[in-house]
Amino acid sequence: MGYHGQFTRDVLDRIGLPQCLFHPAGIEFYGSVNLLKGGLVFSDYLTTVSRSMRKRFNRGYGTRAGWSARSRADRLVGI
Repeated sequence: MGYHGQFTRDVLDRIGLPQCLFHPAGIEFYGSVNLLKGGLVFSDYLTTVSRSMRKRFNRGYGTRAGWSARSRADRLVGI
């Protein structure tokens, strides 16, 4: 969670994603594009390698991206 890539908005055109995804409930993250956040927001389910990892993931490891994981806690499972 602490090492997610952030990019400038122009990356959307380069990778073929529509600009309409760039908003706070989408892939916008403090003015940048964050593809990890996009994965968290738009996935049907999120999985981790164990239940204990699920707990750590759900806490967001103390990062600003933690809210994305916590907001999807109902879809997060540890296997």
